[in-house]
Amino acid sequence: MDVIETPMLPLSRASSRRIPAISNRLHPLTDILRNATFLGLGLAAIDLAVRAADCVPPVPGLVTWLRAEGNALDTVSSSPVTLVNGATFAPGLAGQAFRFDGVDDYVLVPDSPNWALGTSDFTIEVWTKFNRVKNSMLVYQLNGTARGGFEFDFQAPGGASPSVLGFAIDPSSFGIVRPWTPAADTWYHLAVTRTAGAFRLYVDGQQLGAEQFDTRPVATVSGPLELGNYELAGYALDGFIDELSIYRQALTSAQITALHTAGAAGKCVPPTLRIESLPGAVRLSWTTNATGFALETNGPAFAPAAWSQLGTAPAVVADEFVVTNVISSPVRLYRLKKP
Repeated sequence: MDVIETPMLPLSRASSRRIPAISNRLHPLTDILRNATFLGLGLAAIDLAVRAADCVPPVPGLVTWLRAEGNALDTVSSSPVTLVNGATFAPGLAGQAFRFDGVDDYVLVPDSPNWALGTSDFTIEVWTKFNRVKNSMLVYQLNGTARGGFEFDFQAPGGASPSVLGFAIDPSSFGIVRPWTPAADTWYHLAVTRTAGAFRLYVDGQQLGAEQFDTRPVATVSGPLELGNYELAGYALDGFIDELSIYRQALTSAQITALHTAGAAGKCVPPTLRIESLPGAVRLSWTTNATGFALETNGPAFAPAAWSQLGTAPAVVADEFVVTNVISSPVRLYRLKKP
């Protein structure tokens, strides 16, 4: 069982891939809300993180999750993310997002073996908003310090070519590309999946055109991910990226639709158990969107087999479940646990 402890103290890109004609270029945080246990020590208090009630639990296979919540960390691996040339945080769709100026901003994520996609199934999904509709790189993997890995981007109309959304297995070869015409100042949920060699693109939970079959592997390289810009000029994103996530499995259409439908609620994060000291008692609370959890307690001598469920049913106060527990010992342990 995964255990999550809450410490509690007492009290323009080159033309190599420009589309001349569409017909030619054709450990994760797994089951965290089901398996995790959330611990807290009595006579203490921590900040309460509020989440909307319709968030989507992370599915198995999630290996990278860039929430952009002001802490510059990958939520899954805790790897630090670097904001470069003025890239910053700003209000996004689900909390905060990365903000890019369309000139030279970008975000770097350290190399990980989880991005060696090869011929395996995978999913990349992200929320984005364009301040200007222009060529825009969402995410690509560098080979050392130069381009060389996969690329997921939008290309604006050029000459006889329509505007397109595409995923490339390397800098010169699209795995799939489909016409798409976004509007400025609009949030879009974008996703690309591959299942047994079949690529699919999605916009706002709906498949974009037909699938495309391509058995060639995604280029295997070693280098960081870059968000919001590209090695070649002309692909700097003027806009936002939020909740960028990579999975080592292909999400189903239903799962992608659910992520889009969740909207600002996003993917669920573990609930926070708040514990406040009262005279001869403690007040325990957690947000009402975290349903199905049992509140359990353990004595100050802590024994793994001594957890027992509190018999007091929680009251609902505003957007919180609340239990007031009378205590006889100065310190007890509490946890939220999925049965």
